[in-house]
Amino acid sequence: ELLKTNTLGAWNVIEAAIARRVAKVLTVSTDKAVEPLIPYGTTKQMAEQIAVWANTWGHPQTQIAVVRYGNVWMSRGSVVDVWRQQVARGEPITVTEPAMTRFFITMQQSVDLIIEALNEMGGGEIYVPRGLPSYRLTDLAEAVAPGRRQRMIGRRPGGEKVAEKLIADEEAARTLVSGDKLLVLPAFWTWKQPSYRGTLVPCSFTYRSDVNDQWLSVEQLRAMLAQEPDEV
Repeated sequence: ELLKTNTLGAWNVIEAAIARRVAKVLTVSTDKAVEPLIPYGTTKQMAEQIAVWANTWGHPQTQIAVVRYGNVWMSRGSVVDVWRQQVARGEPITVTEPAMTRFFITMQQSVDLIIEALNEMGGGEIYVPRGLPSYRLTDLAEAVAPGRRQRMIGRRPGGEKVAEKLIADEEAARTLVSGDKLLVLPAFWTWKQPSYRGTLVPCSFTYRSDVNDQWLSVEQLRAMLAQEPDEV
C-alpha cells in the first residue's frame, strides 16, 4: 500500500498532469524521505525522485517540483492529543526517548512554502523551509502537563528517527540558500535550468533538529498550545 500510494500514486498523477498539459505539479514530501530508515520514507524518497526526474521526459509545458518539511504543529494525529487523553485518564505521559527532537513548523508556514514554490518553481527543485526552531519532546510533554511523570517507552520499532533531518549529506553540495528557504537542485540538468538567486551552503552543512541554534522553551511551547491552531 505504501508503494501504491506514495510512489506509483505520484507517478500516476504526474503522468496524468503531463498528458493534460497541466502547467505545474508540486509533490509534498516529508523529512522521512531524507536518508530513509523505513519503507514509508523509502517510498516518499522515490516519489521525490520521480518528481525531479520527470522533468527529463520532454514536456516543457509542465514543470514538476517538490516541497519537503517535517511534522506540522498540531496537525491530525499529534502526540499532544494522545498525551491529553493520558492526562484525562490519570496516566503518566509516555515519551519515546529523552533525546527526541523535532523542528517546529506551523500549518500556515507549510502552506506559505507551497504557494511560494508554485509561484517560483522552474522544475526539478526541492523546496525546504529554512531557519526553523527545534524543540525537545520532553519539553513539549512538560508544556502539555506540568509536573506530570513522563514514562520512557523507547523508539517505535522499525527505525523511528531521534531527530528530523531535512537535507541529506549528499544534497548539501547542491543546496542554495534563498531567502527563508533552501533549494535542493538536481544533480544534473537535461532541461532548461532556471536562474536562481541564492548562495551555496557549505559542503559540511547539516540541517537536523538536534543541531540547532534556535530552541523553543517550555514556556514558549505552552503559550503556543494555548492558542487556536490558526493563530500560531
